[in-house]
Amino acid sequence: MSSASSAIKDGVGSPGAPWLVRIRWAAVFGQLLVFLGANWLIGISLSWDPFLIVSAVVVLSNICLSLPCGSAWLEARRSQGIVLVADVLLLTALLYSYGGHTNPFSMVYLVHVVLAALLLGSVWTWGISIFCFLCYAFLFRWYLPVPELSMGHMHGGGDEFNLHLQGMLVGFVLISFLVSGFLQRMRAEIDWREKELGRRRSNEEKLAAVTTISASVAHELGTPLGSMMLVVNDILAELHQRGDDSNIGKDVGVLRAQLDRCAEAMRRLGQNSGELFGEMPQEFSIKDLLESIHGGLASTDARRVHIKPDGAVQSVVLPMEGVRHIISAVIKNALEASISGDGVSVSVNGTSKAILLTVEDSGKGMNAEDLQRIGEPFFTKKDSGRGMGLGLFITKLFAERLGGAFRIESTLGKGTKVEIELPRVVAWEAKS
Repeated sequence: MSSASSAIKDGVGSPGAPWLVRIRWAAVFGQLLVFLGANWLIGISLSWDPFLIVSAVVVLSNICLSLPCGSAWLEARRSQGIVLVADVLLLTALLYSYGGHTNPFSMVYLVHVVLAALLLGSVWTWGISIFCFLCYAFLFRWYLPVPELSMGHMHGGGDEFNLHLQGMLVGFVLISFLVSGFLQRMRAEIDWREKELGRRRSNEEKLAAVTTISASVAHELGTPLGSMMLVVNDILAELHQRGDDSNIGKDVGVLRAQLDRCAEAMRRLGQNSGELFGEMPQEFSIKDLLESIHGGLASTDARRVHIKPDGAVQSVVLPMEGVRHIISAVIKNALEASISGDGVSVSVNGTSKAILLTVEDSGKGMNAEDLQRIGEPFFTKKDSGRGMGLGLFITKLFAERLGGAFRIESTLGKGTKVEIELPRVVAWEAKS
């Protein structure tokens, strides 16, 4: 089982190549045992020459493939496919010499189909499956008969025997195609899951890096920034008492504004640094939460946001502040992206297991290149000082951590639609 898993994981290369060599060594040893058993235990008289020739070819080629240059050549998927095709031809030569389609070991063709499905891509897999079928069909017409094999199967006459073998051919075709299709689907699913796990692991590492940076920034800059704010406030108060309206007062006012801007940036960084991911789920109403978010907007923004709750979504069990934060962040982005005065639509749809929150704006939209990067940390299309590129990154990671999904669609010049899918109920252990 572990060898199969290793092979599946490697479709193109490394561990799959050594496994192919080991399987070929095992095949030589297995064929030797079968040949000795047939000759000495069962008493079937078989010529040694074809077996020795085929075995010598496999042994010599395996020795070559075990050398550094051979191992490097075998790393390529095409090389592994060539080796499997050669093995199918060698098996056909053996079966041709020992009874052809009457030989019960003709089912060994399926081993090559399985190996192709595990090691190679779909084109190679289906190609080798068809090639095995053609070789097997070839043996129905051209082969060297072994009387003991034919007589052993002929219970009721030649017609019954031929019908049995033809049924084996049909069964081989059906089984090989089913195995090919199933293993290809299984391998594709495993590859997708591994990529998804890798992507999520990468996002977790990015979140950890953001959290570390945020904590470091807060620690290193918080105290000096607070001290500067106190000094600037004292200077402004003293200038106000003196009635000084010179340029110095204006300059200090500008300095105060810039310090406020730094403090706001630090606040946003802290808010986006991962504090949301430790919250426990609780039961609340999405409708009430949306109304709360809407009520917290500035009056001009509140008039632009149109909420359409779904009456079927009565309550959910989720981390409430986390959900509030990500919805607020997406709504804020939509308001900033929309042309002044244009509205933003917020809708909620639900099923018995999940809810779908959709936020649409009619802003400038994004091109395909920018759309691909949305959700990356510190990537933003906002003007300098208006965003840090963490809002959608945190939103996407938060939704996926809960077992939901984050999707975004955008058309340049027509606007953007963001969909956040969340489960209705999140168990506490799902938060770990």
